[in-house]
Amino acid sequence: MKSILARIMAVLLGAMVALGIAELAVRTLSPQMIGDVVFGYDEELGAIPVPHQRGRKTSPQGQSYSFSHNASGFRGSREYGPRKQAAFRVLFLGDSFTYGLGVNDEETLPQQVENILQARHYSVEVINAGNPGAGTDYELKFLQTLGPKLKPDLVVVCFFWNDFYDNAEGEHFSLVQGELVPQKPHSLTAKKARVENMPVIGWLLSWSHAANLIKVTTVNLLKRPGKPVNRERYSLKDAGYDRSLTEKLLGQMVKTAKALGSGIMFFYLPDEGQVKLYKASGEISHYEQDFGAMMRGLHEQPYSLTPALSQVPGDIELPYWGHYRAGTNLAAAQYISGPVEGWLKDRPRP
Repeated sequence: MKSILARIMAVLLGAMVALGIAELAVRTLSPQMIGDVVFGYDEELGAIPVPHQRGRKTSPQGQSYSFSHNASGFRGSREYGPRKQAAFRVLFLGDSFTYGLGVNDEETLPQQVENILQARHYSVEVINAGNPGAGTDYELKFLQTLGPKLKPDLVVVCFFWNDFYDNAEGEHFSLVQGELVPQKPHSLTAKKARVENMPVIGWLLSWSHAANLIKVTTVNLLKRPGKPVNRERYSLKDAGYDRSLTEKLLGQMVKTAKALGSGIMFFYLPDEGQVKLYKASGEISHYEQDFGAMMRGLHEQPYSLTPALSQVPGDIELPYWGHYRAGTNLAAAQYISGPVEGWLKDRPRP
């Protein structure tokens, strides 16, 4: 019996040493992002921020930010039910730039819009329903699913250029003979979320560089092949997506918001490359041009953050995270709060 126990202990000790060496090697040669799991899975909406989650993410270079999600997976800890806590409720929809990847809860774009409007004595609550990796198709599905419960007075849609490509993935809708056809979210997304949220796996991902390297490698091997996106290219020629799908999704969002009795506004959020293009030449990207043309075709006002963000000194994005800095979010919030305030002024207060 003693010899068996000794062998078991030796095997365990050897495994621990091997894992320790592997962890040290990955941290030295290929450090990974570590931190608490961000995504869960909803049967209707697919990948969503994990409800009731509080955590921290740290880049390979050591920069960190903290985050929290409420019971619905919205950024921040505040809960939102059918009963509003203010005279007006504004719902922000968008991707990781809206969610605020890389910044703390209080530094996100929607939170700073709320702060500005409240400082101007408006009774308003702002919901940050941004979802990293989501496109217009997710935002439409969200509005159809949760809009009747949340009953927003105003919906603010933040459009980023890669939404064109996200929509083309067909996660929630496809275009068949000119009509939108709902799709069930991809099964790989569900499997990934379930594995990551297992207690032991989640704990490993929160601190282990080796575990995160295995996760990234596995996901890259299993995910569906897609057309590569050149982030330095801003031409729609051979861009690899069908404009008609995105236009149909945006049009349906307008119809859905109106059916809910909500107002709706659309803002184009540029990335750093597009802002630099504007600074150098005064030109807006072809992605933004196409977005504006679609909005005007739908008889909606397209709002652009490109000129406003071109006034921000220095780089507008964070190293590694590649998303807006807190100061950039503030500049964006100052711009967005203008049209939103104008909308609020025209509405009688309940």
